[in-house]
Amino acid sequence: MGVRATCENGQADIFNLMFASPHPFWFLIIPFGMFTVCYLAYGDTSVPFFHELDWLGLKIFQSRLGLRILWWSAFGLHICEGLYALYLCLGPKRMKPWKHTVAWFLQTCLLGYPSLRLLRAINPGEGSLISVRGNES
Repeated sequence: MGVRATCENGQADIFNLMFASPHPFWFLIIPFGMFTVCYLAYGDTSVPFFHELDWLGLKIFQSRLGLRILWWSAFGLHICEGLYALYLCLGPKRMKPWKHTVAWFLQTCLLGYPSLRLLRAINPGEGSLISVRGNES
């Protein structure tokens, strides 16, 4: 994918060449899933929507403990992925400005794999994205 990010003056927008966001779908589904599992594990399930999901969650995981283990495992993995994103941004020969590093860390902690996949696709030598989603003009 040839990224063509330009500012108002026609110059290349360096931030957009060194940072990318996954499809907005992931910003909806992953945080909603994390919130739902956390709410089922620790919250009040008398709310109608969550009551139906509570039945399904207990059917699959057998207990609230199983849901809590799932929640903490997913939370821990997202933090580990965020730390790996920090390593990729600050590792040897991959130094990026702090603005980009913080953005990648926060986005990867929130979304996990979809963000990490994009970060790994960045060519650290040139700072531009290589083909991940197909060719876009």
